Amino acid sequence: MLPNEVDMPVAVQEPVYQVEVALAAQHIRAYGNRVPQQSGILLSADIVLEQRSPIF
Repeated sequence: MLPNEVDMPVAVQEPVYQVEVALAAQHIRAYGNRVPQQSGILLSADIVLEQRSPIF
């Protein structure tokens, strides 16, 4: 998606991918505390586009 095609709460200056995330629990751990999921939480992730097996 191009920056002018994105409606997000943060400014986007370069092309981005739209992804859907499924979490294993309804809470996360942040600084040792259990924090419930809520609308509007932002997520940052590294996405692996390709994976190769090592050659032995």
